[in-house]
Amino acid sequence: MALSLSVNPVENAPYRVIVLTQGLFAKVDPKNFRHLSQWKWSARKAQHKWYAIRKYRKAGRQIFVHMHRYIAKTPDGMIPHHINEDSLDNRELNLLNMPEFDHTKTYSYR
Repeated sequence: MALSLSVNPVENAPYRVIVLTQGLFAKVDPKNFRHLSQWKWSARKAQHKWYAIRKYRKAGRQIFVHMHRYIAKTPDGMIPHHINEDSLDNRELNLLNMPEFDHTKTYSYR
């Protein structure tokens, strides 16, 4: 009798940690760590989950950048879904851009 083990590639992928506020941290791919580390990132709670964000001013307005959207290069109208549902796991293998409608329809109950 053969035993079949399912391995989740996201959980076994290497990562680096970026320290956030609130005593939290975000997981990122080692190749993205240096680039992302040039900014100060904060933890922000939205819809019962924590997300990594940074902010800056442009023409007197405060602009928010969500780390997962930045890494996934998410276009308008799309949502970067965290496959393992860990909203601070921003490794590329864990991010999937989905149409906003499909994401809302599938995950709005959570």
